[in-house]
Amino acid sequence: DDRECTPCHSPHAGTGPMLDRPIPVLCWDCHDDVSAGTEGKVLSSVHTPVAEGACFDCHRPHSSSRSRLLDESGNGLCLSCHDDPSEDQSGSPYPSEHQPVAEGCTSCHVPHASANRFNLVEDTFSLCSGCHDSHPAHSLDASAVLGRETGIVALPQGFPVTADGSLVCTGCHRPHGGKHRPLLGVPKMDLCGKCHGM
Repeated sequence: DDRECTPCHSPHAGTGPMLDRPIPVLCWDCHDDVSAGTEGKVLSSVHTPVAEGACFDCHRPHSSSRSRLLDESGNGLCLSCHDDPSEDQSGSPYPSEHQPVAEGCTSCHVPHASANRFNLVEDTFSLCSGCHDSHPAHSLDASAVLGRETGIVALPQGFPVTADGSLVCTGCHRPHGGKHRPLLGVPKMDLCGKCHGM
């Protein structure tokens, strides 16, 4: 805004387009390292362009008609690299689409870095139960289920469980969209059979 070029560009020599410092160091001079948390530690889940220091993959350095100097607005920017999660492998929209997908990727994901897997705003269980707080499975204690001696219930290997033993929603539901309601990847009876041996 102040029409000064020299805070970023060197008039005599530099790297790339006469920059006096390499990207992303140049960007971090004003914008704190976006892969660091509040305590300055590198977060565990860092978006690939951020990890590679490729700020200009998403942002324009000088000006943009969009907020945050983004190349595109809404999901368009994310979908320029990522497959559309509301579509199946053939490119057809899922019959059952999760509403936050239509609202925008940043409803659930942090664009730069997060302490949670998949750059989620919160851990999966907290994120889902923040909107879906009436589903009885949210409080299902997996350790109690597995402790039964009946042998009727056995979680498949790799089924997601929180540290305190609660079942994670994505064990049954697809987070973006699915072929079967409510956001199931397989028919309900097939899904039940994975744990109940049906």
